[in-house]
Amino acid sequence: MKVVLERGDVRYTDNGILENGVGDFRMQVKDYYTNRWSDVYYFDNQDQCILAIEDADYTNWLLDRPCYIKDDE
Repeated sequence: MKVVLERGDVRYTDNGILENGVGDFRMQVKDYYTNRWSDVYYFDNQDQCILAIEDADYTNWLLDRPCYIKDDE
């Protein structure tokens, strides 16, 4: 397992190649109490992982956290 990026309580990992030849990319969240990482999302491909890294709101959307909040000015 190779950690691609760690941001706060979220990290993105590259776990090599699956049996079907596709890359195994995952998003993990750190447990507040135990400080252990657990897989919360398995990306379909590397492009989706890169999108989640670049767009923090997309990461929050995948984690069912508040995201893409409208600014009323």
